[in-house]
Amino acid sequence: MEEQAQDAAAQPPAEPVSAAAPPPVDELAVSKARADEYLAGWKRALADYANLQKAAEKAREDLVKFACVNIVRDLLPVLDGFRKAAEHAPAAGADQAVLRPWVEGVKLIEQQLESVLKKSGLAAVAETGVVFDPNVHEAMMTRQQAGTEPNLVLDVLEAGYRLHDRVIRPAKVVVSE
Repeated sequence: MEEQAQDAAAQPPAEPVSAAAPPPVDELAVSKARADEYLAGWKRALADYANLQKAAEKAREDLVKFACVNIVRDLLPVLDGFRKAAEHAPAAGADQAVLRPWVEGVKLIEQQLESVLKKSGLAAVAETGVVFDPNVHEAMMTRQQAGTEPNLVLDVLEAGYRLHDRVIRPAKVVVSE
């Protein structure tokens, strides 16, 4: 017992609790407040992302909707030229002196149209004497022709077209047997 009395004497007396001590922290309330703050931030980020997706979709729609505005603007003078040609079309049975300038005018409009389309990346596929390529040509018929190798394009019935490097309409051709 003496040892216990010595151990008790060696330990410092317990300090009395003072009234100025801070109140105990409610860890659950702090964690809940922090979780609510994180949830609110996550909801704001989610709303921002949804708004960004809507804006990107609208931008894509506008891009598709107005992608051809430049070519359409370039084609308007060609359309005007065709309208003027139609207004000044010669009467049936007109003589060559009246008909020839009108035909030349229509050919100029055709050249203007081809120029606009070429500037936009359009190229005709209408070569003869080349090897038939099913990616570029559509065989409408075959024909035997003396002195030609098989599988060559002999005639182009309807020109095909490429837009940049993509075939948008294959050429309709006659192919050698």
